[in-house]
Amino acid sequence: MNKKIQTKSDYAQVISQESINCFIDKHQLPDDFSDLIIHYYIPLISWLRKKINTSSPYIFGINGPIGSGKSTLADFIKSSMQPHLDGSVVVLSIDDFYFTKKERLHLSETKHPLLITRGVPGTHDINLLLDFVDQLKNLKLGRKILLPQFNKANDDREPITKWQQVTGSIDLIIIEGWCLASAPIKSNLLIEPINHLEKFMDTDGVWRNYVNQQLAHNYQDLSNLINSLLVLNPPDMEILNIWRAKQESKLINKNKKYKTNLMHEKNLIFFMQHFERWTKENLLKMPNKADIIFNLDKKHHCFEALYK
Repeated sequence: MNKKIQTKSDYAQVISQESINCFIDKHQLPDDFSDLIIHYYIPLISWLRKKINTSSPYIFGINGPIGSGKSTLADFIKSSMQPHLDGSVVVLSIDDFYFTKKERLHLSETKHPLLITRGVPGTHDINLLLDFVDQLKNLKLGRKILLPQFNKANDDREPITKWQQVTGSIDLIIIEGWCLASAPIKSNLLIEPINHLEKFMDTDGVWRNYVNQQLAHNYQDLSNLINSLLVLNPPDMEILNIWRAKQESKLINKNKKYKTNLMHEKNLIFFMQHFERWTKENLLKMPNKADIIFNLDKKHHCFEALYK
């Protein structure tokens, strides 16, 4: 049986600089990212370790704008904690539960053309995600399950042969997503368009009202499953385009086959306008909802961690 970690300092002792360097290489991160890991990530997983036995499995949510580092943090938690637990650690990104390209085409034809673009509430199959969370919560020791994967470069769900296999039992489920725990905006605040996309491609407000209404339904059911929530909190909206561009550059480097499907500056700015309204709302409201806040500066560095 793997050694159990009991105290806050233990993770700092067992996570070597070599493993940190390997993680940094894997995610194409700058060398000084090790400071973030040592000062913020490791204390976080020590905090999480104490929480795991309070629920079976424990469900930890990570919210943050596009490009803020949610998947990187989730992967570090998983890779660092998994060797020291009896059960498995599973990461569920709501990005892996987008509707298929065919399903989004149907949405665009029956609801609004802008729903062809993945990302906003209403383009995720949240019922499918809820079903998999339920299966994971009840997964017995030694039983296996395949989890959906979404290929952003191909803009479609992967065939089942490429889905991720996990083995029960499960100690920790990490759910990450930019709209995780988001609430709908008051309808009267949706009337005036806030950017070029809304002004010229959603002139009557049908799209933004549809997206907003989705947050009031099964997205809330997902949020209600979370035992604790961490928010990655950037300094402002403007920096997010730069961060998302870096993320897209990594996708381009990893997916040469689908390079033409990935976004460059002009397309990226258009893409980010889909999220602007609800991201701004999250920047205002989400820190008050969160159990943990990682405040980030414009260089993507965390300068403060607040635990409530």
